[in-house]
Amino acid sequence: MDQDRLEKILDFLKQQARSAGEIMRAHYGGNFKVYYKPDNSRVTDVDLEISAMIHEQSPRVFPNIGLYTEESSDRQFVPNKDFFIIDELDGTSFFIENTKGFSHQAAYYSSEYGLMIGLVYLPLDNILLFAIRGQGAFIEEKGRIRQLEAPPIKDFKHLHYAHPARYRGTKYRDFYAKMGVGSKQILLTSAYKTLQFVKGELDVSILLKGGMPVWDWAGEKVIVEELGFRYTYLDGREMHFGQVPVPRETGYLICPAPLQANMIQQIQQTLSSSTPA
Repeated sequence: MDQDRLEKILDFLKQQARSAGEIMRAHYGGNFKVYYKPDNSRVTDVDLEISAMIHEQSPRVFPNIGLYTEESSDRQFVPNKDFFIIDELDGTSFFIENTKGFSHQAAYYSSEYGLMIGLVYLPLDNILLFAIRGQGAFIEEKGRIRQLEAPPIKDFKHLHYAHPARYRGTKYRDFYAKMGVGSKQILLTSAYKTLQFVKGELDVSILLKGGMPVWDWAGEKVIVEELGFRYTYLDGREMHFGQVPVPRETGYLICPAPLQANMIQQIQQTLSSSTPA
């Protein structure tokens, strides 16, 4: 794919991410209203302001690239069309509660080549993570950009596993216990999960639920896979934008590529021996 075009798209997504971060910081602390969607999830006028900005800028700068965002009123996959996949404000609940744990996430999907660019911006820390497929992953912080190195592969007993911070039940801890994972190996995660991966603090994420929307995984997938991780369904099948998961899809796995086969085997054995609550 044309390198100049990829660079222009990445620069544009960076600019939009920083603009989204400015909007978040301007409202952070309670200067916003909260609404409820038909599915009873919460959205703020900050999400909507960022969405309006994106829907004004993107078609003007890249008229041939479609938009597929969480707050889009018209979300439709069109074959043979490129897309920006964007979560305007990932972690809205954390934002509402004035707590770290939210971000802006974006990805670029080429109809010919697949997911090509991933980006995660953490506005409270002014940290930008980004990657172009096949060209490595990078972090931008304190005005400096540096390429990230793949974290070292650890022994099983030293791996750290993700636990969604907002999940209040025992499903994950029970599941990990059956896998032989100790409590000290479990880390609470939020929209900062990508940063935990790139820093080598987190090694495995097992999401025990299906139907994750594409804006929640597309940007992160490009970044972590550039660092040697695999991001798949729990049985190892690939995830693709525009394809509806099959009914058997039960969740998602991020883990170092060399450990994937063994990790999938452990997960499937644990799933078959019990039904998570």
